[in-house]
Amino acid sequence: MFYEIREGSNRYKYFNGEETFPGYEKGTCPACGRTVSTPKYGAETPVFMLDGGKKYPDYFHAYTRGSILSKRALEVFLEAGATGMEYTPVIIANAEEGAPEYVWLKPQGFIDIDYKASHVKKKNFCPECGQFELNRLRPCPVTMDLNSWNGLDVCRLGLYPHRLIVTEKVLAAAKKAKLNGMAYAEESDILYALKAKNI
Repeated sequence: MFYEIREGSNRYKYFNGEETFPGYEKGTCPACGRTVSTPKYGAETPVFMLDGGKKYPDYFHAYTRGSILSKRALEVFLEAGATGMEYTPVIIANAEEGAPEYVWLKPQGFIDIDYKASHVKKKNFCPECGQFELNRLRPCPVTMDLNSWNGLDVCRLGLYPHRLIVTEKVLAAAKKAKLNGMAYAEESDILYALKAKNI
């Protein structure tokens, strides 16, 4: 069983911009003519701004980089023996005294959905730029394609690479540690925005 890690309650702070992200460089795919947007970064170490509630979460999603974990969450995952974790420190520009430290998580695991079993098809796929359209805007409950999985515990999802997918071992460790501001969706609900449970 696999799970998607998401942000939890809005009582916690959330991502509100990256000072080291000036924008995208845009071009045109020579094969299909679609616009190709490539992110540009002003520094190797990301500098984020947080907003919202008073509490700091153990996980938040930065649209400029992806998954951000507190060092506490990182330690929980590592102590559980989670594989597929590469990470680098980040800076929270408006961090208050006593705020947790964070890392940018770069999942080395990979898994994709079983397109046939999930009744989802890629249309107009371009092998040059990798862009495509889906045959449906609201997919059915999904099934994971175990043949696509590289065996690691912390994965990116092939269909949407910015989604953080973990194995049951990782989720169990997060629950046991009662990580803050973190939610999860079960495998069948991964593509549904509103189906998530707080840890």
